[in-house]
Amino acid sequence: MQLEQLEYVLEVARCGSINAAAKSLYLSQPSLSLSIRNLEQELGIEIFSRTTHGVSLTADGTEFIEYARRVLEQKDLLEEHFHQGGRDLQRFSVSAQFSPLCVCAFSALLKEEDAEKYRFSIFTRPPSRIIDDVQARRSDLGIFRIRSNDCQRTETALRTAGLDFDEVCTGTAHVLFASTHALAGRDAVAVSDLEPFPRLIFEEGTGSDVASAGKGGASAGGTADLSSATVASDKEIAITDWAFVPPVLKTLDAYLPATDFEIRAADIEDCTSVPFVPEQKVALVCAYPQDRPLDPLQLRFLELLKGCAAA
Repeated sequence: MQLEQLEYVLEVARCGSINAAAKSLYLSQPSLSLSIRNLEQELGIEIFSRTTHGVSLTADGTEFIEYARRVLEQKDLLEEHFHQGGRDLQRFSVSAQFSPLCVCAFSALLKEEDAEKYRFSIFTRPPSRIIDDVQARRSDLGIFRIRSNDCQRTETALRTAGLDFDEVCTGTAHVLFASTHALAGRDAVAVSDLEPFPRLIFEEGTGSDVASAGKGGASAGGTADLSSATVASDKEIAITDWAFVPPVLKTLDAYLPATDFEIRAADIEDCTSVPFVPEQKVALVCAYPQDRPLDPLQLRFLELLKGCAAA
């Protein structure tokens, strides 16, 4: 197996056609087809189903390209790190669920940075991808929510996956409304109270469980998916940025499940939050590799993150 074969497979999957991929890669169609056939024979699987209308990924192919992407990402990281001058580059990366706290801490860290050259990255991921990023060293830290009563189970699963985790802060699940919403003045709201109203959800991609690496890995479970903590709604609005929250809440009489610490960090005007009943305790945690102690930059990010949570 060669790295270029992995690149070929990804391009064919992107194009949905071997002929189109060959043009994109500046290869002949027979040469590209032969290379992929040789890879399939070597692995003993069929990556693509071929028809007169193009190609589509098989079940094995879908799984294969996920591993191929990881391998190519690691290649890119190696090239970037050991490229001339790369070792002098200050790096920091974090993968996180949607959280204003992470934006607050990340911005504060950038403001403090005085290195001549640096590359800082923050990625929004579902929990399973966060863990995958940290295991694969694409990200230094992974930040996600869990239910507080699942901390022990999560810790056990993460340690099995070669990761440690620290608790950043704890809080409770709330519902965010526009100040004019009919439920905004309540002391608390139950799931049944929310049935008539549209629900906002953050679109983080696929995968909702905190899982260990490798096929068949044990799930840590306990992920605090606050959107699914409420009733299934016939009206859902998927968003990708907290900037969309105020106008959507106000215009559509919608609601957003979140945590009290995230809502405080977001500091959204003309909105109010109400706790769930029964009370739902939530923790924000940080995962990192067991075999690599946190460096000063990573420790400083955690310190800033806790400071933003306490503000």
